[in-house]
Amino acid sequence: MIFPLRPSYLVPNIQFTFQSLGGALSTLFAFEAATSSTLPIPTPVTCVSVASPKVGSESFRKAFQFLEEQGKLRHLRIANDLDPVTLSPPASSKLMLLSLSPIALAVTSAVSSHIEDEMYKHVGLKLKLLGADDKAKYKLSYSAGTWRQDFFNPKSATTVSHHFGFEYSHRMIGLRDALDSMYLNELYKEKCL
Repeated sequence: MIFPLRPSYLVPNIQFTFQSLGGALSTLFAFEAATSSTLPIPTPVTCVSVASPKVGSESFRKAFQFLEEQGKLRHLRIANDLDPVTLSPPASSKLMLLSLSPIALAVTSAVSSHIEDEMYKHVGLKLKLLGADDKAKYKLSYSAGTWRQDFFNPKSATTVSHHFGFEYSHRMIGLRDALDSMYLNELYKEKCL
C-alpha cells in the first residue's frame, strides 16, 4: 500500500491518466484514494483511463457509483470503437472456467446467488471514440452495469490495431475542438446520477 509510505500532508489534487493495463490500475488506485481515511485527499479524485479493460464486479461498480454520487470520485474512460481490450475480461477466471462446462455453470448458478458478482463491469463516464466512417465522431455514456453496454462485438476480434496508442491519438486529435469544450464535472452534472 502506497498511502502509509507518504508523509501526512494535504495533497492539493490527485489525477490519474494511463493506458490499457495502466488505465485499469489507475481506476483501482483512484477508487482507493477516494476511500482513503489515512490522507486528507481533496475531492473529487479524478481518473482518466484510456483503453482500459474492465476492472471489477457488480459490487465494485456499485461502490464506485456511490463515491461518484458523493462527489468523491470522477472517472472518464476513453475507449476506441472496436478496441477488443476494452471489452474484456467478461468475467472472473472462476466463471470463465465454469463456462467451459455448462453443467458446472448451471449447478454453480443454482446454488450461488453471487454469480452476477463474477461478471466484470466498467465504471465511470465513457467517451467512445468512433471510427472515421461514422457520422458521429464520439458517443458519451455512463457505465450502468448492463451486459449489453459493453458486449463483445465480433468485429473487435479481427485486429488489435484499434487498441494502439497511435489510433487513440489520431481519433482524439480529430476531436480536439469538440473535446476542448468538455469539462468532466459538467458532464457528471448533465448525466444526473
